[in-house]
Amino acid sequence: MPKWSDNGAMIDHTLGVVLAGGRSSRMGSDKAAIEIGGVSLLERAVELLSGVFDTVAVSGGQSAPAGSMLLTDRIAGGGPLAGLDAAYRLGTGRAVFLMAVDMPFLDAETVRHVAEPPIGANEARVAVSNGRRQPLCAVYGGGLGALVEEHLEGEDRSMARLLSGVEKIELVDVGEHAMTNVNTVEDLDEVIRRSGPPRSTR
Repeated sequence: MPKWSDNGAMIDHTLGVVLAGGRSSRMGSDKAAIEIGGVSLLERAVELLSGVFDTVAVSGGQSAPAGSMLLTDRIAGGGPLAGLDAAYRLGTGRAVFLMAVDMPFLDAETVRHVAEPPIGANEARVAVSNGRRQPLCAVYGGGLGALVEEHLEGEDRSMARLLSGVEKIELVDVGEHAMTNVNTVEDLDEVIRRSGPPRSTR
């Protein structure tokens, strides 16, 4: 597994969470298990966050790589909001950094840019790329658990809907490259073209 270059101190005020439970309907196979250069997207994501945060969890997946814990969603099919809810239910009181599993070019510098400095309990800090908010590369304050639960039990479980209820949101511009995600086989082939190694799925 590759080691990510990062000279910063480990962050202990925020829990790092990889969202690995998506349906992957457009890909046709479990995106978390897709390998690039012999390393799965899930392993890459956990390795990345483990170089930034002292505690890392995986939400929605079948298993968690070494050095991370597996969270179980309280409501099946609840999407990213259910993963955020599961993280708050650990009861640590920490903020939560959410990362989608299918961001192969996200790097430690970008993660730190979003996660630091610490945010207020009822605040959020969200990456922005090309003018678009990226709620799956964002940090959510430790006091938002009740709001998340309320939205999870409602009809609209979108992250955009959740953010509409957050009292203060800071937006952080990040590079387009870091926000590249893998939704389709064509997306994956483009990532392979840019990164070199052959594609493998399992």
